[in-house]
Amino acid sequence: MLRPLDLQPLWQGPQAAGGSGPALGEAWGRRHRPDWAARGLIIWPRGGQWRHLQLRCSCPEPWRPLAAGARARLVLRWWADRAELWVDGQRVHSGDLFDTACRWPLPERWWQGEALDLELRLRSPVHDDGALMTSRIELEPLDPADPLGLLAATAAELRELRRAHGHGEAPGEGRLQVLGHAHLDLAWLWPVADTWMAAERTFASALDLMERFDTLHFGHSTPALYAWLERHRPALFARVRRAMQEGRFEPLNGPWVESDCVLLSTASLLRQFQEGQDYSQRTFPEWSHRLAWLPDSFGFAAGLPALAAATGVRWFCTHKLAWNATNPFPHRLFRWRSRCGAEVLALMTAPIGTDGDPVAMERYRLQWQQASGCADALWLPGVGDHGGGPTAEMLEQLELWQGQPVAAGQRHGSLRAYLDPLESLAGELPVWRDELYLELHRGCATSRPDQKRHNRTLERLLREADLAAALFAQPAEAAADDWRSLLFQQFHDILPGTSIPEVFEQAEPEWRGARRRAARRRDRAL
Repeated sequence: MLRPLDLQPLWQGPQAAGGSGPALGEAWGRRHRPDWAARGLIIWPRGGQWRHLQLRCSCPEPWRPLAAGARARLVLRWWADRAELWVDGQRVHSGDLFDTACRWPLPERWWQGEALDLELRLRSPVHDDGALMTSRIELEPLDPADPLGLLAATAAELRELRRAHGHGEAPGEGRLQVLGHAHLDLAWLWPVADTWMAAERTFASALDLMERFDTLHFGHSTPALYAWLERHRPALFARVRRAMQEGRFEPLNGPWVESDCVLLSTASLLRQFQEGQDYSQRTFPEWSHRLAWLPDSFGFAAGLPALAAATGVRWFCTHKLAWNATNPFPHRLFRWRSRCGAEVLALMTAPIGTDGDPVAMERYRLQWQQASGCADALWLPGVGDHGGGPTAEMLEQLELWQGQPVAAGQRHGSLRAYLDPLESLAGELPVWRDELYLELHRGCATSRPDQKRHNRTLERLLREADLAAALFAQPAEAAADDWRSLLFQQFHDILPGTSIPEVFEQAEPEWRGARRRAARRRDRAL
């Protein structure tokens, strides 16, 4: 049985005492990150420090007869804010803290016995130590029937995984619904201006891949993002609209932005859904808009179901409660009910930022079946946080395993197509009658108090201006821009205070300008 070639022990790097030596198992990593060292990671200190690793890589002699029927891929996964792979002095791949993996195909000359000089240049994040987590060479068959048995080792792992969950060796009932996705924070470790460029790259990449891969379906939020694209990139927006009308590009909207859902006033949270739903229904009329897509917000207030349901939302989707630090959240599929009795159906989604790894997909499918009792699971492949979406390498890996009898079947389609059959289960689902509390990020309620003060002041001024306009029958159209300015700043990495300082420096004039306009509008009305 051919197994992947593990490269972790083979990398060489500079040593503390001088010279070069094995990078794995260095004393610094064992002392400062023993948990990482026990997992076989190559580790170096935080603070933007570079780590250069070298390896001279040759094709193992027993592999060389397989050249006519196999493809070899260099599989890497890192934790670094900048990553570069160089082969024979040429840069062939780059990534960062969000694009953290690659499956680079080795050239023909490697099969013919020519050694490749590999170099990895990795820079640790400012806030965390760096790590090379995975480095290996995997073989894939050129013929999906796999006459050489190159997938046998992974197939055996899949069978063992099913036995461990009390299943037989066959995949059994249930498929994976695959939807490409690219989580994009509107601000976090980058300023807002960078977000627009990341969105442009992400959408163009997804549309280009749709032309190459007929099965690809892609879903993305947010109404504020689409509105920017519609105004500033009309040609790209037109391509997005065509793909939407074909049913392959899905708007996963709900509120105006993926907002914080704990620190807001009731009026603000309602306005988030009103603005988001109104824009979505006007701009994408061929889709039904009954979704609230909030995969990354830091907990959810108990009144959210009532506000969401009042704007036509039926489904609430998040992944964040899987991050609970102490008490695992007990449900994957449930009814979430507010005190007034209004409710939405709630789905704890698959992880975001995943790839096409068949073992990870099968592990999740089995866990989903065990927790929910539902056969079909959702899978969301795509680079995320800073956009990106699915890559050709991911889609090729999905295609390869889609035809393997040992793997569960795949069906590429929309989130709505996945949710529709679950509607019939509503009467059988457990009911949750409380907030959805996230046992993580607990300091967010007191971080950056200036953002909380700006938010509460502007919320009050906008309510007063709207009330004054209503009392004296004045038009309220002028309020829309100021409300949208507030709603944008309520994004879940701005208002909670979890972004870099530049984000808040750039938010300051936005807050102040909106406050002045709201106060002026109120005073004129009075």
